[in-house]
Amino acid sequence: MASSSASSSPQLFHCPTCGASLPTPDSASVTCQYCGSNVLVPPEFRPHKPPEQPAAPAPVVFSVPHQPVIMAQPSRRAWGPILAIVIFLVIIGALVPILLAVFGIFAANRVVTSSLQEITTVQATAFSAPTRAPTATPIPTQTPVPPAEIALQFGGQGSGPGQFEDARSIAVDLDGNLYVAEYLSGRMQKFDAAGKFLQLISVEPDRVGNLYIKDIAVDYQGRLYVVRAADILVFNAADGAQIDTIPGKFPGTNYSALAINLANDLYALHDSAASIDLIRLDPSGKTIWRKESFAAQIDKTKPFTYGGLAVNGLGYTYIVNANAAQVYKFDPDGQFVDRFGSQGSEPGQLNSPQGIAIDPKGRIFITDIGRIEVFDAEGNFLTTIPRLKDLAGIRDLAFDTQGNLYFVTINGDVVKLTLNF
Repeated sequence: MASSSASSSPQLFHCPTCGASLPTPDSASVTCQYCGSNVLVPPEFRPHKPPEQPAAPAPVVFSVPHQPVIMAQPSRRAWGPILAIVIFLVIIGALVPILLAVFGIFAANRVVTSSLQEITTVQATAFSAPTRAPTATPIPTQTPVPPAEIALQFGGQGSGPGQFEDARSIAVDLDGNLYVAEYLSGRMQKFDAAGKFLQLISVEPDRVGNLYIKDIAVDYQGRLYVVRAADILVFNAADGAQIDTIPGKFPGTNYSALAINLANDLYALHDSAASIDLIRLDPSGKTIWRKESFAAQIDKTKPFTYGGLAVNGLGYTYIVNANAAQVYKFDPDGQFVDRFGSQGSEPGQLNSPQGIAIDPKGRIFITDIGRIEVFDAEGNFLTTIPRLKDLAGIRDLAFDTQGNLYFVTINGDVVKLTLNF
């Protein structure tokens, strides 16, 4: 136990002057804290330190005014770093060609990358939004497209070829030839599709000297039908020769309108003081059915005044009552289906309707004091063709198979329209 304590406690020795215990010193001598004697420490109590290395020679100092420079004297140990530097330089010298080659590759890559970046920057600049708002360019106002345009116009007042006195009826055959008939003189003229005069067709007076031509129509077999009061005359459209007569079979017969369906059946109005009848005939003139006093059964408050008759490709008949400003619609069997139209001068209204025609698309065209109102097959308003130029009132309408519209005016003008709707 005693030896253990001694080994763990600091070793002590005594001051030779006053006998006081002195601690283990850190150096070769120690001063007694009681009597102040300087006591040499025995070797066995001195701390064991590693042998001291010889001190490096003191550096030589060169005196420079205001800035001393210290230069160390070379020693053996300084040659090691020098040798390492020499070896490093040799290695670097060997690596320089390799580094230059690698650097050349990277430099070329850097040039390509830089060029691509410049191209991308130029493209981005070209397609990027301008930093300054561009000046707004005014959009030119577009001229509205008219619903119809004049493609052909000829005629006028007179008795010569291509001139007319009171022309009221017009028809078009499958070849586009035009037929225009005068009301009082019994004279019809034939023109080609360009308006060139081709032929004069004269209608002979009936047994009482009547020459009134109230309507004309051409069927799909080249026959020209002419309503001459109580009779319907049949001509060969190719040469203008009369080939047949469908005589009136009713007391006081007075045909006033004519239309032809795709089967070449005839639809005619019989107008007398007693009644107004709708009659359907086959091409030979045989009666298929007859609807007597149809107008009085539809409207007893508005007396019927004829304003036009037309038949569409499905066999529906449309008759204009000018006095009521309405259109009556009948099915292929002559049964009343519907009516449309109202009195007025606004688009879709009728003021004084005087003619009707149906185009190949089934649209209904009704002339009304120079303008033309257009409806679909159900009577829904589509558009208005306004009065064109200085043309006077339109009397009759007709379509060719291409959908071009022809009409004749009270001044004897024959006009062809192309439609833009």
